[in-house]
Amino acid sequence: MTDETAGGFTVELWKAVATEAGLNYHIRVLPFTELLQEFKTGKIDVLINLNITDEAQAYADFSVPHAIFKGGIFVRKNESSVNSESDLNDKSIIMIKDDVEASYATSRGWDKQLVLVHTAEEGMRLLASGKHDAMLVNKVVGLQSLASNGINNIKALKVNAGFTQKFAFAVHDGESDLLSKINEAFAITKANKTYDSIYEKWFGIYTEKEIGLRDLLK
Repeated sequence: MTDETAGGFTVELWKAVATEAGLNYHIRVLPFTELLQEFKTGKIDVLINLNITDEAQAYADFSVPHAIFKGGIFVRKNESSVNSESDLNDKSIIMIKDDVEASYATSRGWDKQLVLVHTAEEGMRLLASGKHDAMLVNKVVGLQSLASNGINNIKALKVNAGFTQKFAFAVHDGESDLLSKINEAFAITKANKTYDSIYEKWFGIYTEKEIGLRDLLK
């Protein structure tokens, strides 16, 4: 993926929000650590998909969250000893390095059980090959990784892990005018259903829909 061909949920949403806000922009595609460093040094004005954490709030101001995902527990389909988070206490657990789930694992006392990887794909391939016992990762990201890489011997448990990730647009501390424009434009995309259309396109098949009264009466 290049700066010109960048795509995905947050890229498409950002384009809609920026257009609504009348913002000129150039999208950069870099490894996350490089993007973060360039943001911190002022070379990048907006990070379009930053997880809201206490650490990040020390150097960035956040928009209203544009995506909220629950943690997922992934195991091999023939695995019968892991049925909930409590079953992980003596297991070898794959997690993404520097992600919020790794911090969560530390809080659960699982440090010595962790196997850290750089991407969801890397972790899923390890698990699929028969190595380690489970992977904890953002549930939607995990399901997307399985689908895009044709991995069919891994399943997500119906129960969720005990962490949640909230993603938002991030600006530099004190950029209140820019943040206000982004939030206002984002609210408009929610009101006119542009957001719903983009979310459904990218995440619809991976997320559970709430059942309302109208659905029950059909």
